[in-house]
Amino acid sequence: MIVLSVGGEGHGAADRAVERCPACGSVQLEPVLEYRTPERNSFCRACGRCWHVELGQVYRITPPICFGCTERPRCEAVYAEDQARAQGH
Repeated sequence: MIVLSVGGEGHGAADRAVERCPACGSVQLEPVLEYRTPERNSFCRACGRCWHVELGQVYRITPPICFGCTERPRCEAVYAEDQARAQGH
């Protein structure tokens, strides 16, 4: 799991959306809403990774969480590539 701090103090920092992709730096982020919960994620059009901000931290979303997302196949492929790279394959 990738966890990055969004910085800042107070409640507002915990609720901020991701402004740039933590992986590639792109600003091509689109909001993705979880249909089962009021959660909001940010999908990066440039690199295919999805992010969630909670309590001032940015977390990489794992594809199985995102039921019904039209970008899930791309997200799954990028996630699998990242996992293989992390394991030295």
